[in-house]
Amino acid sequence: MKKILVITLIAMLAIFGVACSNDPTPAPQPTEPENGYENGEEIVDATFAAGMVTDESGVNDQSFNQSSWDGLLRLSQSIGANVSYLESDNPGEIRTNMDRMLDQDKDIIWVIGFLGAAPVTQEATLHTGQMYGLVDYNFGDDILPNVVAVEFLDNEASFLAGYLAARQSNTGVIGFLGGMEIPVIERFEAGFRAGAAYANAAHGLDVEVLVQYIGDFTSSAIARGISTSMVASGADVLYAAAGAAGQGTIDVAIESNIYVIGEDLDQSHLAPDNMITSTLKHVGEAIYDVSLRLSRGENIGGQNLVYGIAQGAVGITDFTGSTAALVDAGVHADTVALGARIASGALAVPANLDEFAAFEAGL
Repeated sequence: MKKILVITLIAMLAIFGVACSNDPTPAPQPTEPENGYENGEEIVDATFAAGMVTDESGVNDQSFNQSSWDGLLRLSQSIGANVSYLESDNPGEIRTNMDRMLDQDKDIIWVIGFLGAAPVTQEATLHTGQMYGLVDYNFGDDILPNVVAVEFLDNEASFLAGYLAARQSNTGVIGFLGGMEIPVIERFEAGFRAGAAYANAAHGLDVEVLVQYIGDFTSSAIARGISTSMVASGADVLYAAAGAAGQGTIDVAIESNIYVIGEDLDQSHLAPDNMITSTLKHVGEAIYDVSLRLSRGENIGGQNLVYGIAQGAVGITDFTGSTAALVDAGVHADTVALGARIASGALAVPANLDEFAAFEAGL
């Protein structure tokens, strides 16, 4: 069932749990700002409104969509913005939900995920006075003047995950599960495989990477089956770039007592005895930043914005919690050092499988 949720400055408490776990802790209720400021942020336009249309994983996927929604919640808290979301049960509903958002008079309508590219283009062409934002896509020169696109270099974070997985593996077999075979997930795969290949070359390892795709971002049962098969083939570290479907992989890791890597958010609470790290993708920070700039009157339309390790937008979890409990400190330090090389430009990470093949051949 679709959910619609509107937050105003004086109604935050009632709905904050939507973006949290199944047992949320209520957030403090915001108070009216004094002298035009709240939480150090200038109140630019208390009537600013932003909406979000999720992909089929839904707002509580504990991953990509949830991080996006967290960004709008922060916007509501900091400048008193009116924010809301609509969930898409399937890709075909994205455009329908965008139309529904138009009736809510939003200053910007965010669409989450690569599959929103065509709907955003269609709607932005029809409604030239409406600003749209799309996450996980780059329109290149074809971007429309009332669209802002945000792309993340997931391959960079996945490179660190692949390197760490290869160093951590005891069997010499690790596994990657992708949601759908689309460019953004190919970036995850290319980066993960490149990280493992780099570890092999740098440390004399011979780690094999198993790869299989689920077909969507919701079928945790299919992810469970693939993960079980990978474990049977010897994999002792699994990484799923599959949104909500990744829960199936996490469940198998717990049941099989092997290692697992989380995606997009710190997911260590889902498997505290098995999760060696999570790749981080600060989608919410980007959505907050871009929306705030728009609220201040900045013209952000017609821009493709790219966020990677150098911008502090992607990476892996710190050496705390389950990571500190399961991973050797030296191995984690080596991984962090590679991140610094990527940020400086000294190490280029492949973003697709053709680039990966060239990268591996050059090691």
